[in-house]
Amino acid sequence: MRTTARFIVLTFALWGCREGFAADPKPRALEWIEPNSHRTLFTADDIVRFDWEKQLFELKRDAAIDLMMLPPALEHEFIVVADGSEICRGQLVSSFSSKTYQGPTIALDTTSIAPQPPIYQHSFGYPRDQGKARQGTKLRSALELAGVLGPLDLRQPPPPIESRFIEWCPPAHGLKIAATLFPETFRAGRDARLVLRIHKNEQFDLRADRLQLVVSLTRGAKGESVSHVAEVPVLLLDEPMAVFPWRGELLSRNCSRGNVDSDTSAGSATLRIELRAFEERSAARHARKIWTLPSVRISILPFAQPTQPPTK
Repeated sequence: MRTTARFIVLTFALWGCREGFAADPKPRALEWIEPNSHRTLFTADDIVRFDWEKQLFELKRDAAIDLMMLPPALEHEFIVVADGSEICRGQLVSSFSSKTYQGPTIALDTTSIAPQPPIYQHSFGYPRDQGKARQGTKLRSALELAGVLGPLDLRQPPPPIESRFIEWCPPAHGLKIAATLFPETFRAGRDARLVLRIHKNEQFDLRADRLQLVVSLTRGAKGESVSHVAEVPVLLLDEPMAVFPWRGELLSRNCSRGNVDSDTSAGSATLRIELRAFEERSAARHARKIWTLPSVRISILPFAQPTQPPTK
């Protein structure tokens, strides 16, 4: 699903899954930063290899999924920082953008003809490359110093990162929700990832003081379940369309919200996603409305390092 930028609420500052640059007392050697929130998009440590001749690079899978979870927009600005000093500015760009740009760009589209995440296309200018030799000297030197320059063999590319869309639920109060999840992140002992999508129409009449996202997982013969509750900013309701990126450890050794732990064998489970709207009335909190997506069956994968793709 692609959405024009005017309908998007950027939630970089609300999504604290990666450390912000300003909060890091010791700058990393090379990092790509979102300038408004100072949140780190990815670092040289997240790059498997950067092929300067092909202008392609591969990210570790966790970092690539983070980029895939960004709110959809035609452009996202970034700053490349080396040892705390800015060396260039660039844009994460969609092919639907009609603007021209002469700095470094990274294509975010995942069309059939484009490289698939975790492989990304890098250019110097959009929609046409303005010449890497003329503009990329500082960036190339920084990548070389970080030790990530090298050839990529596209004859044996890494498995693409798959996503799964859960269809829109019926609207209520002029609002409906959907979700995109990343199946390979549903592993024992690791953070699962999904993006909640919120859309309201001209019939919207909801008044809410609080929103909660509830992600529940049920599995096993006894129906053991675990739930994760996240606060969703109410200001997202101010826009016609918004997204809320979520990550949470549903299967952990120390999870106190259920009976499932990371020692449980891998297998199938049922995933349920809800958005709850509350009104504050005196000392009590009353649920005004609950939107529930259709339950889906997913596979819980065995514990593995975060950069490993699922085993086919």
